[in-house]
Amino acid sequence: MAAWVWWLVAASVALMLAWGVGWVIRRGGRQAAPVRAPKPAAPVEAPRSVAAVVPAAAQPAATDAAARPGPLPAPLTDMAFTRETALSATDRAALLKRLQQVPRPPRAFAQMVSEEFFARASAAELAEVVKTEPLVAAKVLAVVNSAAYGLSRPVVELSEAVSFLGINAVRALCVRYMLDDSFKGGSAAQRAQIDAIWGASVVATELVLQLGQRLNWAETPVLSTQVSLSFVGHLAAAALLGPGHITPVDSEAAHPAMWQRVLREQAELGVPASELSRMLLYSWQLPASLVARVASIDPLLVHAPRADEAPERTAQRVVSYLGARWGERLAWGQLGSPADALASSANEVDTALALRLLPIAPLQRLPDILAAADLKRDIDALRARIHRG
Repeated sequence: MAAWVWWLVAASVALMLAWGVGWVIRRGGRQAAPVRAPKPAAPVEAPRSVAAVVPAAAQPAATDAAARPGPLPAPLTDMAFTRETALSATDRAALLKRLQQVPRPPRAFAQMVSEEFFARASAAELAEVVKTEPLVAAKVLAVVNSAAYGLSRPVVELSEAVSFLGINAVRALCVRYMLDDSFKGGSAAQRAQIDAIWGASVVATELVLQLGQRLNWAETPVLSTQVSLSFVGHLAAAALLGPGHITPVDSEAAHPAMWQRVLREQAELGVPASELSRMLLYSWQLPASLVARVASIDPLLVHAPRADEAPERTAQRVVSYLGARWGERLAWGQLGSPADALASSANEVDTALALRLLPIAPLQRLPDILAAADLKRDIDALRARIHRG
């Protein structure tokens, strides 16, 4: 073939390849969509703060007054929980001296409420710890053998009692019995007040335990014990302030609301019950992290969670706080059943802030859980046992 023919074929192939590559490039250019930067989010308007301007030292470290939508009810707008560090040196020393009169619980108490013990303890291990306190062990056996349970034969071994009642129930009983000697009323009126607080503590602890289990929270036993320990401050406040602080002086009157008790505690003691819990639990050498969690429950009355708090932690605090307040009302006959809790709390000062936090994701099932028939049955049975003594 002549040379000029080869040159003509080569030129034709090159021209076709060039045209093909250009077509692919143009085709691809028409199909690719341009990458656009996302539109910037609209600025979020900061909600109004709930608390009046107070000294920084008066704000709880774990629950500083944070912003939340809308104002709170009038009794709360000027309220802030006071820390012991905000007291004068003289007032703090005087309060510490009064708290030193509260007997320290037995050594086994610290082990009974530790998170490490929760994580690993079996029924047998719990029974061994209880055996170190013979009086407590006897009281646990008395409970399981009471008419309330109607057993066909007596239970004589602690391990069997733990298996029957359950680890969480026995632990709650032990915490209560180990603190019995720390809070004893002298007069009949004082004893009635302490008994009322213990009853509320038992119902609140069980309610939080049931709610946490139904929400599938692994930390539920720890949360319920923290709620139980939050009542230590209420017991101390009642002991220091005398009859009428928890139980009404007039038998026809209602139990004072939480916000009313906080006002009196801070006016007469300088700090609220939650701070008394903090001071006592620290003096009993419980872990600082546990003490901080316990002391952070009650301030949810007026102090909203910080903006950077994890939703799961906020949900736990909300359930702990509402469980404590609803437990009080259930124990004191002010609430018929858990199913009534949300409706009856809608206009309550004590629960105004906590109820506004219910829409967060971890708590969306709470209304249905509160309405469960078996929850009502369990709480009713517990209340009946408390009233029978």
